[in-house]
Amino acid sequence: MAIEFSFQIDPDKIWIQDPGTGYQHRVSNRVVYRRSDGMVLALGEPARESASNPGTIEQWETDEICAEGLFRADGSAVSYEIRAMENFTKLLHRQSQAGRPLVHLFTKLVDGFDYLITIPGYESYPADRRSTLEQRLQCHLRIRRLVINGREMQIPLWKRNLEFWSRRILSLVMPLVLMVIAYLNIPGMFASRPLVFLAYLLIITYGFHFTGKILWMILARYLVPSEYRVCMLQGVRSSLSRLDRCLVRLLWHSKHGGCKQV
Repeated sequence: MAIEFSFQIDPDKIWIQDPGTGYQHRVSNRVVYRRSDGMVLALGEPARESASNPGTIEQWETDEICAEGLFRADGSAVSYEIRAMENFTKLLHRQSQAGRPLVHLFTKLVDGFDYLITIPGYESYPADRRSTLEQRLQCHLRIRRLVINGREMQIPLWKRNLEFWSRRILSLVMPLVLMVIAYLNIPGMFASRPLVFLAYLLIITYGFHFTGKILWMILARYLVPSEYRVCMLQGVRSSLSRLDRCLVRLLWHSKHGGCKQV
């Protein structure tokens, strides 16, 4: 059985809860960053009610410092929203593992986690804004179910699993296996020349990696939405390579330049 994590978001505060353990935590619904380079100075910090730190956004505003609320209709802080959710998730995972280690481990290995999110007025957000947020959440977090305001928003789990394993097998496992086969069956004329031997193995490995990536991209087009698969293609890189951008335009008929990492 999956573990539920609950997030109640309003314009000023975010309540983070693990109903199974009774854990609750409240933070300010804001990100504070430097205008010049976007460096985060405060993100979802613990909410305080004192006069010195009333939790308002306006107190932070200067020519150099900017503060924004998270989870707003305009979506201008989407990368910060995902980073905040990642931070909240790490916090919830730590306390969940401490309170029920066996259940937590089993859920992590088998089921995944259910995210129950409440955002007032979410239904009035622009459709592309909702789609971007829902798919980014599923890209960056271990989610089995994504429920926003009582509605199921997740990509079907079997599609995400099929995308994941096809990507791993076609672009990683298959090239390595074929490289070993090529190594064991290398022509004698190559074996005696180290540089030619190395070039031969690199060409074989990269050639099958590239072929596997194309096969995965074709399959993924029928499994998961564009924003999700672009994030999977990009991985941990800051942006898509020029070759990947060409493949995205050719195979996915999209001009998407990449999934901005957080």
